[in-house]
Amino acid sequence: MKIKAKTKITNPLIKTELFPLRNNSKRQKALENYSSKKASPINLTDKFGILAGSKPKIPTPSQPTASAAITKILPVTLKFKENYNQVVQDVIKKYPKSDIRLIGEYLKIYSPNDDEHCAITTYIDDIGEEFFVFPPLSSRPQKTVIKGLPISTVISVTLKKI
Repeated sequence: MKIKAKTKITNPLIKTELFPLRNNSKRQKALENYSSKKASPINLTDKFGILAGSKPKIPTPSQPTASAAITKILPVTLKFKENYNQVVQDVIKKYPKSDIRLIGEYLKIYSPNDDEHCAITTYIDDIGEEFFVFPPLSSRPQKTVIKGLPISTVISVTLKKI
């Protein structure tokens, strides 16, 4: 014999006295260390006024200037071939400070300064090996985009105005 559970239907009572409404306005925090003493005066003098009157100095060629941006020396990329061992040995003998790494199917030759970089490229060119060097960022052409020009604008006229 099954006993059915009796369900009691009751209406919930909501009492607002027990749950006061929340005030959404921000409360003011009391200052703990507040004193009613007179505040110390604020210094309003211009600390950099001396610099405003000075004229910028133009550096002369004899004066040292701030160093220019140091350009990164890009590696000489040599095609990996059967005779790579002889080429690597010759480069290491002539330029011992250079670093050679095999990356994929290319040998990358890193040199510590520009003079050795030029010497390595001329040496590899004299041997007749296949290599390439990425040009530095300063020698690459600069791309300029001008928005808002109609399609019919002549490029040569725009370049002269720039």
